[in-house]
Amino acid sequence: MLVISAGASGFVPKTRAVEDLIDTSFAHTYKVLSARSIPSRAFPRIAELLGESRSLFHVRAVRASTEGPYAYSNVWFPGDIGEKLPRHLFAKRPLVLLVEEYCGWPA
Repeated sequence: MLVISAGASGFVPKTRAVEDLIDTSFAHTYKVLSARSIPSRAFPRIAELLGESRSLFHVRAVRASTEGPYAYSNVWFPGDIGEKLPRHLFAKRPLVLLVEEYCGWPA
């Protein structure tokens, strides 16, 4: 069992698996605003960091609670990762789990 303590609020979720951790961290709404392939030359520094010469896959998303949005994400992947991800599942499953399942990357 893994126990995580978050701040002085006394919130201590007890988890048994990585999936439990992911479920806890994605308890609020996570909405993908856009997901698209982009030529590497459009963002050369990101392409360099990812070691990608052909294309990049860019995901923009927002995380919100009942009070409203609180986080905005820009996630970049090598282009071949983006080609494998099923877009129809973006609204149903956390992106990290989709990458693990469809691309073979560990969560």
